[in-house]
Amino acid sequence: LNADSVDLAGFKQRKGKLLLWHGWADAALNAQSTINYYERLKTADPQTPDYARLFLMPGVLHCAGGPGPDLVEWIDAIAEWTEKGTAPERLIATKRGTGGTPTRTRPLCPHPQRAVYNGSGSTDDAANFACKG
Repeated sequence: LNADSVDLAGFKQRKGKLLLWHGWADAALNAQSTINYYERLKTADPQTPDYARLFLMPGVLHCAGGPGPDLVEWIDAIAEWTEKGTAPERLIATKRGTGGTPTRTRPLCPHPQRAVYNGSGSTDDAANFACKG
């Protein structure tokens, strides 16, 4: 139950890559605790973004669900990072309706960046947002 250590030196040395995410609507665990952990990790090692990234998911509950887009190709993102060295700068989260049809997409940006609506087009389309921070 104690996963607070920010000593990831062995993980980093083995060229590990870590994607952390947390739903903003998680009622079981506060997203701020995950943000605090990530900030402590960056304080301990300023090179943290080279091997660990945090993504916050608006409207997503504990593990999944809620009104926010909660489906992300995490495996593809980690494979791209580990196999090709391309760190995720923007991931797309999708919310599916009945029948599996996508009803909303939203970009996820690495913390501390956030998705900002560009002012035109549907707010349900990730293409109408930019990562800013």
